[in-house]
Amino acid sequence: MDSLHLIVAILCVRRGLAFDEMYVEASQVTYRENLEAATKFHSYDFDEGMEILGFESDDIQFGNVVGKAQYDVAMFRGIKYATAERFGNPIPVRIPTDINLEAFRAGPSCPQPSEDYFEHPEDYTEDCLYLDIYIPLHKTVVATRQSENPADWSSRQRYTRYEDLPILIAFQGEDFTYVESRAIDGRVLARYGSVIVVVVNYRTGILGFLSSGDDNIPGNFGLRDQKIAIEWIKNNAKIFGGDPSSITLLGYSSGAECVSAQMYDPTNNKHIFQRVILQSGVTKIDSVFANNKTAEREIQRHLFSKIAEYVSCDANETSKCIRSAHIEDLIIAAGTLTYERGNNRTFGPMMEEKFSCDLVDISQYDIMIGTVEFEAGNIAEDLPKSQPLATAIGNILSYQKVFQNASGSLIDYLEFEYSSFAEISPDDQTAYGFVKAATDFEYTVPAINFAKKLSSLGAITYTYLFSPRVTNLKPGKPYFIEDRAVHGEDQKYLFGLPLLLVQLFQSGDRNISANYIRMISNFVHTGDPNEGPTNKPNAHPVWVPFDASTMGTYMISNKMEMKYNAFVKTMSVWTHAVPYLIDNSICVESEKISRDIEFTDEVTCTKSTSCKASWEASYREWKNVDLPRWKKRFQEASDKIDSAKGL
Repeated sequence: MDSLHLIVAILCVRRGLAFDEMYVEASQVTYRENLEAATKFHSYDFDEGMEILGFESDDIQFGNVVGKAQYDVAMFRGIKYATAERFGNPIPVRIPTDINLEAFRAGPSCPQPSEDYFEHPEDYTEDCLYLDIYIPLHKTVVATRQSENPADWSSRQRYTRYEDLPILIAFQGEDFTYVESRAIDGRVLARYGSVIVVVVNYRTGILGFLSSGDDNIPGNFGLRDQKIAIEWIKNNAKIFGGDPSSITLLGYSSGAECVSAQMYDPTNNKHIFQRVILQSGVTKIDSVFANNKTAEREIQRHLFSKIAEYVSCDANETSKCIRSAHIEDLIIAAGTLTYERGNNRTFGPMMEEKFSCDLVDISQYDIMIGTVEFEAGNIAEDLPKSQPLATAIGNILSYQKVFQNASGSLIDYLEFEYSSFAEISPDDQTAYGFVKAATDFEYTVPAINFAKKLSSLGAITYTYLFSPRVTNLKPGKPYFIEDRAVHGEDQKYLFGLPLLLVQLFQSGDRNISANYIRMISNFVHTGDPNEGPTNKPNAHPVWVPFDASTMGTYMISNKMEMKYNAFVKTMSVWTHAVPYLIDNSICVESEKISRDIEFTDEVTCTKSTSCKASWEASYREWKNVDLPRWKKRFQEASDKIDSAKGL
């Protein structure tokens, strides 16, 4: 009998796939193999880790671009999208048409002051403008029947690609200093979100944002890299089966602030990209839009002169000297200037003429804004337990120039607001209170304020708080946030780690990851997290767009819920009370201070001098009477419990 080709299995990833199927494939892998794969993932050897989990790889070719296919995803990594001289504008690079372009591994990272940079300098170079592309595939298994006995049949896999898939461009970042596309693996998000995921390297730190304060070295090179990358992806989308008219920018942390800048760039519009996802970062204090241009230029000139002095440049040829200085010297020089400018970063985006908060219609974009419950939790373990909360709060505020002349009443008030958590032991009150205060100040308040601004402009905006109980794979977290999400922890859920390392995570983690991917990918497809390739489960509430009057926020947690007015008290503290207490003459300067802080709620002068005196009297009673009494009762209760246990 002639061989008969039968298609015996089709479509491993497509719209409508049930999300509880995601992690079935790897469920037979042992715990030890999960640990080995996790170790590979930690060192960015994602392909090897996937092979340990049982997923083989093959070569695959789209046009004349050759890459790897694994886990039903085509991966083209290490594609150069631009080239740039030091402190020069990026020049786009075309995909060659006369030869095959091999894209098997992620490209080198840009130099940055990380431990890995100094230990493995071979993985870093200034020629670092590369991107990685992850594309879901349509897989079929073709069986060849050699006889009537199925045991004699042979089979092979066949991949075909989809067309016109939406594109998600991810710009990661920390402190405008650290970015490595090779640290992000987009295959799970691509496969189960039915989206093309692109992870981009761009210049950061001194290479990405140093400015001479004039047009000689204008700065914002990292933003220019991003702009060129977006255009490159749009121009080449068809090669990879993408829809150039459906592009979403995803920014994480300082990458989100950079994406915010792209929204305010008038050379961008809805014809370039259509949707924006901002995770753990939005425009805020001393970012692109809060700075006075003249003052910013002075700051940049000061930083530039400090760098020139460190690398021993002649005063008459500083720009030429810095352009030719050894890169390691520049990286070290930048590290000596931490907090030099009076906030939480040294280098970052700066105001340019083209950026406009008034002329650009940012309501043209569909927007999603998300934060994590304990964003500042990563630094809790570094706080000395003996340090008073007022001192810890004062230290973080002292790095922000607008707070440097604040009265003692402000610190007293914040200590009052962020103390006395009944479930936390007295020894950990400082760390817990500091984490809550820093999370609100650095992340929650800017996010809600930006959402309110967008809502007032008519933009469809969705906000969320990532707040589940999580499996902790990183030792050292304090007990009071051991199983809570801290800054960056949502990323492993977004990129599907619990769906791969099934022996290391709980079922709750897998459900959170699956639903997180579902909602993000739905938004990428349709601009609505409720509808898309996989519609929301009936048991989950509808995610309602943000409205300033109710501040509705979706809680991505073990129990999904739509919560309203969750941040009323937090917003009141930071947009009303704090500006009032910055200066005793707040009634004269309130409007100016409100703008400086970038807290957009209108500040009113309703508190009189007598009201302030009454509050201070209440504060002193709380601090000197109520707090010691509470600590004493807490200790007595703890002693009774220990005694009952025989300790």
